[in-house]
Amino acid sequence: MTDSNGYTCLHVSCSRRDPDSHQILEMLLAAGAELSPLNKFGRTPLEEAVINDNFFAADLLIKAGACVPSGARKMAEEKRKEEFIKLFRDIAKTEAESDTVADGAVSLPPPQLTVAQEKEALLKRLAELEEKEKTDLESQLREKKEQLEIAQKDFSSQKSKVQKALDKLDSQVTALRNKLSTLNREEGQRVKTLQLEISKLTNEIAKRKVKESFSRDVEGCLDCPVCLDVCKPPTQVTFYCAS
Repeated sequence: MTDSNGYTCLHVSCSRRDPDSHQILEMLLAAGAELSPLNKFGRTPLEEAVINDNFFAADLLIKAGACVPSGARKMAEEKRKEEFIKLFRDIAKTEAESDTVADGAVSLPPPQLTVAQEKEALLKRLAELEEKEKTDLESQLREKKEQLEIAQKDFSSQKSKVQKALDKLDSQVTALRNKLSTLNREEGQRVKTLQLEISKLTNEIAKRKVKESFSRDVEGCLDCPVCLDVCKPPTQVTFYCAS
């Protein structure tokens, strides 16, 4: 099974370096996928691994029995990819020691994975990934829901505290207003009392002034010969002068 550019699932897995692609690569190799198919560009999965710096995939392919094409060695040397160069030299040394064909030798591949088997393996892996993602999302959703409930409880508690504080302040303001009103009434009553006392004192002072003035006038009349002649009885002198 390939795409429009001849990429098999093995090509795609070797061109990616994420953990999921590594797992898919292991599953494909375990199921017996073809190790060295060529895409439209004439590259094997191992060459795709070299191009994309996927050392994990290259090492896994070689351990599974994939050959090391000259193109892969050339790309590694041109790009100075030391890990790949060392890996390919070790393989070449091992092949020379075991008297195998030098360059481009291919060991007998394991049984190839059929299209149906490859598709089934991929669908199974996708289902596992979807289930894992679904479980993770459900866990995150539960966690967010719990956090939201805690936040709502905290908000309700804070709102209740604020409302109680406002009610207390309102009661204090009402009490102060009542006290101020009482003080105003008491102050008004004191002012009226003081005004009444001042009025009484003023009247008393006026009366005393009139009395003192009247006494002086009477004393003058008692020495007056006319008054004494007109009003013989002393009791009538006061009445006469007063009138």
